[in-house]
Amino acid sequence: MWYFPIILRFRRLYSRKEDSKHLTWHHDERIKDGMLRYPADSPQWKTFDHKYPEFGKETRNLCLAPSIDGMNLHGLQSTSHSTWPMKSVYMGYRRFFKPNHRFRKMFEAFNGEVEGRIAPLTLLGVDVLKEVEIIDKQFDLMHDEKNVGASLLHTLLGDTLKSKDGYNTQMDMVDMGIRKELAPVQTTEKIIYLPLASHTLSKKEKNVLLKTLQSVKVLKGSKGLLKNVLLKTLVSLSGLKLMNLKSHDYHVIIENFLPIAIRTILPKKVGTTITNLCWFFKAISSKVINPRGLSNLQAMIAKTLCELEMYFPPFFDVLIYLTVHLVYETRMCGPARMRWMYGMERYMKVLKGYVMNRYRLEACIAETYLVEEAIEYWS
Repeated sequence: MWYFPIILRFRRLYSRKEDSKHLTWHHDERIKDGMLRYPADSPQWKTFDHKYPEFGKETRNLCLAPSIDGMNLHGLQSTSHSTWPMKSVYMGYRRFFKPNHRFRKMFEAFNGEVEGRIAPLTLLGVDVLKEVEIIDKQFDLMHDEKNVGASLLHTLLGDTLKSKDGYNTQMDMVDMGIRKELAPVQTTEKIIYLPLASHTLSKKEKNVLLKTLQSVKVLKGSKGLLKNVLLKTLVSLSGLKLMNLKSHDYHVIIENFLPIAIRTILPKKVGTTITNLCWFFKAISSKVINPRGLSNLQAMIAKTLCELEMYFPPFFDVLIYLTVHLVYETRMCGPARMRWMYGMERYMKVLKGYVMNRYRLEACIAETYLVEEAIEYWS
């Protein structure tokens, strides 16, 4: 927007018949049956049109949804440095239940306290702005699904570097005075025994899980993880772990293959909870969403997160908490698939490819994009 003023870009788009047809599609050809398919079906869009009727009547007016994501032009994709002074954990999912729900009184299975608080109130736009105006990044469904999938898979596989379970997390629970049955036991002077949790897998069970993912066969044309799994580059049977997974890889595993892979290797209660979590992400990612079913979906994810807190006590950090808000975002803004970052991040890779002079990064991108757009405009 700095190098290409937005008003001039709109004029250029409307100067082409093909583009102008797409720009008015939301008013002229969109299916209007009460289901959530596009951002124009959301209450947020309709409220804006109701508040500013003159703007809403003009079909050529556009509603912008700026998308900002970290772009690393120099290729440094990760760092071992962390700015977090401590691990932040949210343990208040029981607040989203009715006052007489049985989970509210099950203090031993949660944080050791009876939950008497009500669910947090929904904030207005002004209230939200006061809370987030100093924050430089918001997480969407893509990032949340990736974080949840990574925590879940690496904890199940017992990855020593990425698992959320281990000596330190179990000592944290000892300090909190909860889950005494999982407290580390000093057997000898140099040996500490970590009790097995309900989600702990044996080597044989880990092998079954990984072989199931490795043997996946899909239709021709599938992207991301699917072609990589067939090439056996993501699964390490010798190390019993998954390697180099991208956000889309976690997306495919969580929504399609994980419920099948864990069906015979986990206790029924744990497997059912993980399956419900996978089903939730699949439902919230649907192309068409019935708004009347969102209340049941909200109740289901609140219960699922509480059950995960019982079965995976060290699993929770602040990133997992974001899942409970996805239903509300869908209700207000429309389907998540129209707002997530997959398309933006893929296009970021295209823009990075324009960089030929590392001393003039933005100039390379701007000039190459301008040439590309000019060619498309006159073709």
